[in-house]
Amino acid sequence: MKIFLNARYDKVFKAIFGDEENLDLTKRLLELILHKKVENIKVRNSEQIKRYVYERGKIVDLIFDVDGNVVQMEMNNGYPTWLHFRNFNFFTVIINKDARKGSSYESKKIYLLIDFTYGLGSTKSLETEYKLQYSDHKEYLSNVSILEFSMDEIGRLWYTASDEDARTLFRYLSIFDMDEAELNALPRGEDEFMDKFRDKVIELNQDEEFVRFATDEEDMQMMLNSERTVGQEEKCIEIAKSMLEKECDISLISEVTGLSIEEIEKLKEH
Repeated sequence: MKIFLNARYDKVFKAIFGDEENLDLTKRLLELILHKKVENIKVRNSEQIKRYVYERGKIVDLIFDVDGNVVQMEMNNGYPTWLHFRNFNFFTVIINKDARKGSSYESKKIYLLIDFTYGLGSTKSLETEYKLQYSDHKEYLSNVSILEFSMDEIGRLWYTASDEDARTLFRYLSIFDMDEAELNALPRGEDEFMDKFRDKVIELNQDEEFVRFATDEEDMQMMLNSERTVGQEEKCIEIAKSMLEKECDISLISEVTGLSIEEIEKLKEH
């Protein structure tokens, strides 16, 4: 049975919202989240380069410069216990890189991490904002925050939101998890964003090379997860070699295994 890849798969999510041709979709999504007009948006390189040999490699989902501020977006297709720590860790790496570039540690830039997370269950609100605070709830840093959407609850409860803007946002987010039949059943002509988003998801699923690329990642990630208990570094190398034999994209191999691009390039030479 053919798998339909919706935007819950991070490869689809990134292919749509990280594509320069689709920045109108990204702007519209961010405008609804930020509650203001977005004038300028630029896609940043999402690969976080390793500085030390023992440092983990990581390709975050999406990073944008938005009107002089920085927004990172992560699609989380599940909620393991370490998720928040991992995402926050790489979020702070981005802030740190910006700080090292500037002439001062004082920055007026706003840094926002947006987590679209499945698996939180009904214990979380549809939308939760996290801030760095002192114990008396005073802000420690006013320009750094995390916004997390409970995607399972949004899919069920978007129509109960208190105002029209929130309902529109949650309705958009609810289509991330729709299958092909559900997407095709959406009425056309009522919303330009919805129409284009649906067409892009279906278009990606008709691209055999993209589907193979995305499903190869799923298969390799399952292999990696099953082998994490012993010999993790050696297993990562073996998986990387296997993916190279399958002619998988190097950035995909890096994301799945945690090896840097440079390490994978060296494996190709041997």
